[in-house]
Amino acid sequence: MYYILYNPLSNGGTCIDKAKELELRFNKENKENKSISLIEIKNIQEFLDTVDDDDAIIIVGGDGTLYHIANEIHGYDISNKIVMLAKAGTGNDFYRDVKRYEKDGFVRIEKYLSNTPSVEFNDKINYFNNSCGIGVDGDICNRVNAAKKKSGIHYLIHCLKAVLNFERFTLNAKIDGQEMIFEKTWFTTVMQGRYFGGGMKVAPSQDRNGDKLTIVVVHKVPVPLLMIILPTIYLGKHTIFKKYVKIFKCKDVEINASSPQFIEIDGDIVPEVSKLVIKK
Repeated sequence: MYYILYNPLSNGGTCIDKAKELELRFNKENKENKSISLIEIKNIQEFLDTVDDDDAIIIVGGDGTLYHIANEIHGYDISNKIVMLAKAGTGNDFYRDVKRYEKDGFVRIEKYLSNTPSVEFNDKINYFNNSCGIGVDGDICNRVNAAKKKSGIHYLIHCLKAVLNFERFTLNAKIDGQEMIFEKTWFTTVMQGRYFGGGMKVAPSQDRNGDKLTIVVVHKVPVPLLMIILPTIYLGKHTIFKKYVKIFKCKDVEINASSPQFIEIDGDIVPEVSKLVIKK
């Protein structure tokens, strides 16, 4: 049995079309299948208990869908399950990172969902698949999420507005126990994968199968130069600006901002956060 779990709210409802496409494919291949809206599943752990080990679960959704699933199943052993991802979201940063393992249109992801770092903030603990950041990137994501139009040009407009209105902050970071201070910080992001922001290759050398995270700090950059650096992140070339872009590998990091900021967790936005504790 193929269970097709789709998020009807993801990517303007196109996940519904993708689920129907998979139904037609499996019907033609005479493979038993069933589509279920993730909204209808009240407890995903209880649902997993009903799935036989030789059944396959196909998740139709993007980064936000996977983020919520990872948090709902944390602590649940899915190593004996077959869980696959069908590309269908908006940002698809997780998919970009694992698409080289794609076969027949699907990527096996159960091992990734069992290997999610934790982030503690405002007395909460969440788990993420791709990235957790604080600063202007969160501000940009907040503006984009709130906007009705989400084209590439509109993203650039929101990015420009955020940068021009952003007040840089002092960042105190404790990276694997080593304390560091970064003045005039634009943003810092902690990466489990290589991509964030809909295709920005912010951590080119990060291995999500490894035992460490990548931390990227961007600080002391004049606004005109920042507008040059930001587009280079799509190609992973921002790393050449070593004076302004600092990159570290670690297992644990504590981040303290001198003023409350937006934080971004796999595309989800939380306002008014000044402290993060992240552990691999």
